[in-house]
Amino acid sequence: MIPGHHAPSSLRLSDGGRNPLNRSLVFALLASAAIALSCPAQLRAEEEPTPHRTGELSLLNPAVLAIRTWQLFSHHAPFHIMNCQFRPSCSEYGLDAIREAGTPRGVLCAADRVIRCNPWAGRHYDRDADGRLRDPFTPGPHFRSHTAPQVCIPLSLVVPGLNKMANGRLADGLTTLLVTDLTGYSAYRASRSGSWLAIPCAIAFSLFYASDVYFNCISLGER
Repeated sequence: MIPGHHAPSSLRLSDGGRNPLNRSLVFALLASAAIALSCPAQLRAEEEPTPHRTGELSLLNPAVLAIRTWQLFSHHAPFHIMNCQFRPSCSEYGLDAIREAGTPRGVLCAADRVIRCNPWAGRHYDRDADGRLRDPFTPGPHFRSHTAPQVCIPLSLVVPGLNKMANGRLADGLTTLLVTDLTGYSAYRASRSGSWLAIPCAIAFSLFYASDVYFNCISLGER
């Protein structure tokens, strides 16, 4: 190294692991691998509807608080520009998923719904009288995977969305790839510049990445 020249903090090995991107990406990879390896057999088979859990969702739950905060903004957006094409909306779907399936699984279901809320979603869902797409919360997979398990999981880990594309969900697969790339690259750039945005971008990347692996795993029961 040139005398007097110091490596950027994001490249130093002696920074005590304070780079938020490194920790978040490692978490995403470990979480996705854990889902792939520990996905129980009953989730791979056709699932029975989860009994409805009564009671209000607590705002002390960070996931619930984040969704409610988003609703305060989206429900009051001018000209209804934030209206969702689905019924229930993606935010309400997320709350239903957390209420019925618990927070960890519900958050992954909510992330998957955001991926499925793309401009080509109308090909896969029926419409209500007002044109909204019907998609109430269900705990099972949303597509049938014909990929062998030993291929499906590596596809999900290496290239997000590729297994969906290989199984007839081209739009969902491309959206998954685009969103994970954008959030991952945004986290990288924000981390390099020392911006606080590195944390939320890395969290978003982790959720979209892990949800892709999770739903590809449970779709194996639909083969």
